[in-house]
Amino acid sequence: MPPQGTLSYLLLFPLARLYGWSAPGPLLLPILLAVLAAYGAALLERSERVFLNGLMPPVEQYCLTGKGLSPGSALLLGALLRAILQLALYMVSFVALAVVFEGLDSHRRGPLLLVITWPMMYATAMLGGVLSLRVRRAYAVLLTALFLGAVAFLMKHYL
Repeated sequence: MPPQGTLSYLLLFPLARLYGWSAPGPLLLPILLAVLAAYGAALLERSERVFLNGLMPPVEQYCLTGKGLSPGSALLLGALLRAILQLALYMVSFVALAVVFEGLDSHRRGPLLLVITWPMMYATAMLGGVLSLRVRRAYAVLLTALFLGAVAFLMKHYL
């Protein structure tokens, strides 16, 4: 099971505890950056799979002739490579995010989006379910809803 979602959680939870983020406004930018780290984990996993595909000929040779790379050794190599790369990615991502938010916090320029509430965050998260359908009609309904929401917002604040 790919650890991309877990990586986002493991990055965000300690940072939220470290900086005392509990409201959705201050959490928005960290959530977005944690999702980008998960995307980086997906790219890393893809490149790891390409590398591990190169181990197939030696494993096949071992199965045919007894010379080459044994399946157990290939499995161990793949597991160790995965563990080392994921740990390194986590450490680099955590330090990078901590440095970014320490810099923002020291200049008092942290993400203070106070108008964002938890229901807004939940509604935004539900958009992912609609987008995952990959159906044109769902996209059309989503765009129509966003357009009507924007019109309602503008009418409320400017009329």
